[in-house]
Amino acid sequence: MMMLGWLYQDQGLALGLAIPIAIATGMLAGLVSGLLITYARLPAFIATLTMMSVARGLANILTEGRQIVGYPEWFTSLATVRHFGFLSATVGLFLVMLGVAWVFLRFRAGGRNLYAIGGSPEVARLSGIKVRAITLWVYAISGALAGIAAVTMAARLDSSQPSAGLTLELDAIAAV
Repeated sequence: MMMLGWLYQDQGLALGLAIPIAIATGMLAGLVSGLLITYARLPAFIATLTMMSVARGLANILTEGRQIVGYPEWFTSLATVRHFGFLSATVGLFLVMLGVAWVFLRFRAGGRNLYAIGGSPEVARLSGIKVRAITLWVYAISGALAGIAAVTMAARLDSSQPSAGLTLELDAIAAV
């Protein structure tokens, strides 16, 4: 979220370019977490909390801890304008992503591989599944999805705040 605001407001980058860069930054953070877990053999909990702390620190350094406001109307309307009387564009996007994830996990070999890795990484490895490569991709995709969530939160709040989502990590941990 802060990367989006920093690129758009402070660096003067067009919002249409800042959005994919912010999502790619999330993907990079997920990839770094995946590397720490798969190659440095850090526990996933420690690696992700470490990346969260690093990201928060960098966000505060880049923006000097200030809130960034002033997104264009078309961007904030993504989260506020209701289509068909009840569905915002951001909710529609998440429903599409949910459908894609369901189809992938249910009907694709890669989805079955993820279930196998989640059940027992060692058994999955012995079955010929490339556990490290898939784990890296999962963390990278998870980071990209976190980037998309941050962009939609910025649209909903009409601002980028260093303190936004401060306790959401506990919700995510509880969900897993």
